[in-house]
Amino acid sequence: MLCLPCKKIQDPAIKSPLRANWDGVVVEAPDAQTVRFTLKSAYAPFIKNLTLGILPKHLWSTVTTEEFPFSELNAQPVGSGPYRVAAVSRTASGIPSSYGLAPFSGYALGEPYLSLTLKFYQNEDALVSALSGGAIDAASGISPDKLSDLKGANVVTAPLNRVFGVFFNQNQSDVLRERAVRQALDLALDREDLITHVLSGYGTPLTGPVPPSVQATAQTDTSTQGGLAAAQQLLAQDGWKPGPDGILQKNNRHGQKRYHANARF
Repeated sequence: MLCLPCKKIQDPAIKSPLRANWDGVVVEAPDAQTVRFTLKSAYAPFIKNLTLGILPKHLWSTVTTEEFPFSELNAQPVGSGPYRVAAVSRTASGIPSSYGLAPFSGYALGEPYLSLTLKFYQNEDALVSALSGGAIDAASGISPDKLSDLKGANVVTAPLNRVFGVFFNQNQSDVLRERAVRQALDLALDREDLITHVLSGYGTPLTGPVPPSVQATAQTDTSTQGGLAAAQQLLAQDGWKPGPDGILQKNNRHGQKRYHANARF
């Protein structure tokens, strides 16, 4: 017997974004109390993949692959948590606009004391307007540039381990195959300016993929001036020289191919 959610994730026709996490995994239920996962090789982080939701087989087993993304069952969740769906409101196009959650008396840890209503908005402006006008009590994930619109709201911030990066496509640009060029671009990047103007100051400059809240990292000069000086020194050591217009230039030879690269700081 196979796990229905796992089987559907592995179906290429479903196009699940989680498919790569379950590729080649065999799932079995030898008895009513046991689920066995067999992987091609040992992979310790696999346990994180087990946080996916459960699909009730008696409802979903008859839904075809083509119907899967459009089935009304997507908006009718079934579970055994502390709440049950008591009411659903929809827009004129049939999209759920709110869920009314009532305490579930069968919850193993005891019935909750509160009832909840979850409301969904088509865009961030509508969400901010509802929060400012008191139509809802709380919201999360508000863009920094929208915070000034939240008049009288209690704004609470918390660190989020989300990393933004730049990836150099060396297949499309010969000059990016130069290690010194990639290092110089990294050094010259004004991280503080990006955080100030793009993230409205809500961010931490990084010089690697691991956030400082996860692992202690060595202190690195992230100032623009220090980075530019280091980048210029690195390129000079690699043979880059300023041309008549002040743009750094270098001629390299890769086999029979020559290219002329320019850089300006």
